[in-house]
Amino acid sequence: MAIARHGDAAYTVELAESTEERARVFALRESEYQVAQAYLLSPPGGPRSRAEDVYDERSFIFVCARVGESTALATCRFTVSLRGRFELCDLADSWTRPQVPEGTLVETSRVVVRRDERATGLVEAMLLLAGTWLLRETPLRNNFAVCARPLERLYARLGMRVTSGEELTLRGRPQDRRYVVIHGDMMTSQPAVMTRLAARGWQLSEESASSRRKAGT
Repeated sequence: MAIARHGDAAYTVELAESTEERARVFALRESEYQVAQAYLLSPPGGPRSRAEDVYDERSFIFVCARVGESTALATCRFTVSLRGRFELCDLADSWTRPQVPEGTLVETSRVVVRRDERATGLVEAMLLLAGTWLLRETPLRNNFAVCARPLERLYARLGMRVTSGEELTLRGRPQDRRYVVIHGDMMTSQPAVMTRLAARGWQLSEESASSRRKAGT
């Protein structure tokens, strides 16, 4: 578990491993996606949460909440490849992969923050602390994401850059929207991110390293 403090507020960031913890993550996803990204939800009536998908099974999922409370305020996931394929392989016919060593690359997705917690730095703090856990507990070092153009600035604050100039359309997503692939080295980018968050009044600390989970590559 890690702790992020900002003013009088304190948040936990931890790996969601249990069924109950993941249910909190899916509840937050569903609540937020219903507003503007309903295409990420499955039809109602299935055996799983509408906000759960097959990639969750091979992902490191992190959940953020206020200290002493259980309601999820933010979440993100990091998905490893399955026989060399990532989620993006199922969404786009072709895309430019970051040129990094095999086994060090992970896909960042499902970054969700409750509306009243946005623009505070919480999402950057969560992603940095999640990345710290991955660097310590796994061989994963390089991450990539596919994002709509307006989100490039958010990921740039995390040290991620556009992989190439190509723009993608994605299956199952609005076809008038263009996406790009961005990537970064979590180890080299973290010091600058921590400095930027400290300048905004954030204090980050790792309380324990008791939560561990293995994901196959």
